[in-house]
Amino acid sequence: MPKVIASAALVIMWGWPLAGSATPVGQITVLAGQASGDYGTDSDTERQSATVRLVYGDKTRLRLDLGMVRANSDVGVTQTPFGLVPTQTRKGPQGSTGAGGNGQGSSPGATAPTLPAGPSSPPSAVTDWATGPGDLRLTLSQRLLGDGASLFRLDAEIGAKLPTADEQDGLGTGEWDYRLGAAAQYRFWSVTAFGGLGWNALGDPDWVELRDVLDVYAGVESQPLAERIIVSGWLEGNEEVVAGTGSRSALGLGIRSTGKVRWRAQFSAGLGGSAEDFSALLGVSFGVSTPTIGSRKVG
Repeated sequence: MPKVIASAALVIMWGWPLAGSATPVGQITVLAGQASGDYGTDSDTERQSATVRLVYGDKTRLRLDLGMVRANSDVGVTQTPFGLVPTQTRKGPQGSTGAGGNGQGSSPGATAPTLPAGPSSPPSAVTDWATGPGDLRLTLSQRLLGDGASLFRLDAEIGAKLPTADEQDGLGTGEWDYRLGAAAQYRFWSVTAFGGLGWNALGDPDWVELRDVLDVYAGVESQPLAERIIVSGWLEGNEEVVAGTGSRSALGLGIRSTGKVRWRAQFSAGLGGSAEDFSALLGVSFGVSTPTIGSRKVG
């Protein structure tokens, strides 16, 4: 833990001066989310989260996410830069025991995959709600082209997940993750098209191998309706993270307001593979903010 805290402090000290501008801008967002599904395994999971997001800067922007997580499942599910992914399962098909299994088999004829056993057993099964800190996530982005008034804008970003969540309770992997990505937007007469692409290097816990994968999202956003409400929709997906669970794809819908105090609601439905069945995210933001790519799709 001291190493994690020291590393986070170094990243913040490095990024914070870069995020300064002639007119500094900053924003605080409080987010509450819930997701449920089987994530391509044979066992359902529910996961709730409460996150505080701090953003500082304009052309160069530093973002810090830290919160609490609450989960109840036989499957370990962890947050990555692009979405939730499974990290182990307890139940094997037709009554067999999967990686770190507890011997409680699934219904006869079940064909859903179990995750492969690693050199060590996964954490003990989560039979009740487990609650604890989530992983600390840091992202530093740089505007390469365009600004708030331009038709086109391109940003580059680099991010890291610091393993502050407890892997023994199934709240995280206990390993570092990294993401290198780019995001762009183009404003048409009545809508703005946006999208992003990223490469993710995911740390492997002892009990399972997490593949390094590409993620992508693309969508459109409306102009302000009634001068206050903005609606967006998008498709997102990523390559298969854990062998046997399939790639992930989901359809998202977002609604947000403008003004000094801004609220947002975001919903997504999994389209197959290792995606969650359904997720929802509600949030409220305070402070001065400039238009950002990806604000329509909250990571």
